[in-house]
Amino acid sequence: MNYEKILKILKSLRFILLLRNFFKIRPVTFLPPRSNDGFVSDFFFFDCENKKNTKFVVTNFSSQVFFDKDIKENIELVVFDLKGNQILNRRYDIEKRKTLEIDFEELGLKNKQGSFFIFHYLSNYEELISQKAYGAERGYVAYKAENGIWNFMHANGIACHKTEKGKIHSLVSTSFLKNKYIPQLSLEDVSEFSLILNNPTFKNVDVEVKIFNKEWKLIENKIKKLKKFQTHIFSFNSQDAVFAEVSSNIIFCRPIVRKSYQSGFDMLHG
Repeated sequence: MNYEKILKILKSLRFILLLRNFFKIRPVTFLPPRSNDGFVSDFFFFDCENKKNTKFVVTNFSSQVFFDKDIKENIELVVFDLKGNQILNRRYDIEKRKTLEIDFEELGLKNKQGSFFIFHYLSNYEELISQKAYGAERGYVAYKAENGIWNFMHANGIACHKTEKGKIHSLVSTSFLKNKYIPQLSLEDVSEFSLILNNPTFKNVDVEVKIFNKEWKLIENKIKKLKKFQTHIFSFNSQDAVFAEVSSNIIFCRPIVRKSYQSGFDMLHG
């Protein structure tokens, strides 16, 4: 009997993964999808407030992976406001070897902020299923202020899986104990900055953000309970801020960091 193979199978069972995450015993960052059909998406942030704008360029997935197959493809854009309310749902056809540019201001989202999913739908999932693989939308979001240049940022993580039948499942790992995440960048080059966090789970999640100076002395902390699909912008203004720390029940709670300068802003992974 191959005990190593049996142990490997047991360790990969979803129930075992959930237990490992719950008690933080060699936890996994993200859970695998429940099935191979459908698509995975990050939960991207958008900002159209105060003359800012957001755009997203979608690439035809099947052209890149199954370039010799006749697979039709369309996408679904699902947008939520800061409170987690769905405010827009739109479908687009996307032709083979083409890209689609989605301008959020043109969608009637002026002066709104929140988060969104991009789910792809394929006419044939057999190739993915045969490889025990799944597709994921982890592209680039672009942000800009009025008359500014576009600031591109790659996807922040894996959030949710939507099956071909339309059921959304969260893939975000959570635990009973709190987890700490320290963004891998310094804040000392700006005084005004924000940490942006959203909740792509179906649970309420408490999030605490702490700001420290260069001696790791606490300057300020803020706490917010995030409901399902809710987004919150933790804003700060401090000349002494250097480091940040995020605590929550989400195992990999990586924020988006917005640094504000006199001449513009940067959107960065934490």
